[in-house]
Amino acid sequence: MNIIKISLFLVGSLALPLTAQTCFDNVPETTPISQFTINTDGTVTDNLTGIMWMRCSIGQSWDTNNQTCTGGVEQLTWQQALKTASQYQYAGFNDWQLPNVKELSTIVDRQCVDAAINQTLFPAAIAQNYWTSTSGVGSASEAWAVAFYSGKTNLRSKASDIHLRLMRYAK
Repeated sequence: MNIIKISLFLVGSLALPLTAQTCFDNVPETTPISQFTINTDGTVTDNLTGIMWMRCSIGQSWDTNNQTCTGGVEQLTWQQALKTASQYQYAGFNDWQLPNVKELSTIVDRQCVDAAINQTLFPAAIAQNYWTSTSGVGSASEAWAVAFYSGKTNLRSKASDIHLRLMRYAK
């Protein structure tokens, strides 16, 4: 039996259906809520990896009252993503970074597609590509991205406009 969750994406003040998340009962959940500490500042900490994640994508804002992300999601080139991450300040921290391909893959929930992410931990997550800091081997013009519609990794041109979610190592 499949579990289908409907996700909404806010565009201005208009809510439009973006995707219908499908989760499969016969596939183990790979990012159970019990593995994470949900912080009050719009972050979650993965207790296995020690990584603190922003719950919202870059461009969105954390809505404490409604416990969700609001606003539009930005898309940046790879160089812009690296620069944004290095200068970002959020939740009292200034050591945010673009995750490498292995780090970003740790928040893929293999139980679901469209979006392949735990939407309780990462509300309003979109089923799109997200940058990693990992360059393609043998191709200086490409970097790895994680496709959150399927959970798979793929090489993308560094000139492409793609989404980003930042992380830091919790101390």
